[in-house]
Amino acid sequence: MKMVHKLLSEKLVTRELAEKIVLISLLSIIFAEVLPGVRAGSLQVAAGLSILIVINTALSQWLVRRGRQWRSIIQEFVVMSVVNFGLILLFDFLLPSLNGSIDLLDTLFFVLLLTLNVTLYDRYRRTHIWSYNNKK
Repeated sequence: MKMVHKLLSEKLVTRELAEKIVLISLLSIIFAEVLPGVRAGSLQVAAGLSILIVINTALSQWLVRRGRQWRSIIQEFVVMSVVNFGLILLFDFLLPSLNGSIDLLDTLFFVLLLTLNVTLYDRYRRTHIWSYNNKK
């Protein structure tokens, strides 16, 4: 368990962060291509998701550095959903001043999907690291 804690409290930009961004972006791009009414292109979806994933990772690492852990996967999902919904509402408020816009309902759906994928990725990555280190 010390190894998991050590890995989670490392620097922000890591190979694992890049892996998470690529995997979740690819999955979300597929959903964006299938769903009707999504105006964003693949690069725009990937860029927006990358920003949210980095913010989520930074928040999780900040909590770990302060000695806090998620008690359950449900707690992690709910808290991260609230954070992400808040960020999307902030983006929705700020983007018109930058000549941009988002479809709020589509974006909230993607954020819920993103939060689920990030939560599951983080949880099972820790489980994988823990089981891998126990085999050694």
